[in-house]
Amino acid sequence: MGFYWKDGKDQLLARSGTLPPTDSEPERSSTGNPWTSFTMDLREPSILEGPLDLARFFVTSLTFMRTMKKIDMLVDDVRVLRISKEVDKKTRVSKKGMKTSSTNGMMSITGVDATGMTITAEVMQWLAGMFLAAQ
Repeated sequence: MGFYWKDGKDQLLARSGTLPPTDSEPERSSTGNPWTSFTMDLREPSILEGPLDLARFFVTSLTFMRTMKKIDMLVDDVRVLRISKEVDKKTRVSKKGMKTSSTNGMMSITGVDATGMTITAEVMQWLAGMFLAAQ
């Protein structure tokens, strides 16, 4: 899928199609499907304001995404941030001591699972320097 600005104005459109075959095999998800990646060019060149805020947004978002495992942030084709996550297997949590139904009995808990995860971040020194300067 490709994204483009219609007539260089404020309307962002998407176009889908088939990409030409490549020599490399795409990375695959745990379900066997190829990962999706996309690139979106800016409408017009501009200064990247708040790259640290964008990086924080990506890190926070990744923790809540069920199927997304990795985000690379590139600025002028240079990777300034790579974050990835590894998700542990679900484990059943004991309900001992937990109230398992609502006061009026409309809802009840039948089970509680916990899933741990590890987030790894590789940060370019330029972005890390911004973080230290902001403190």
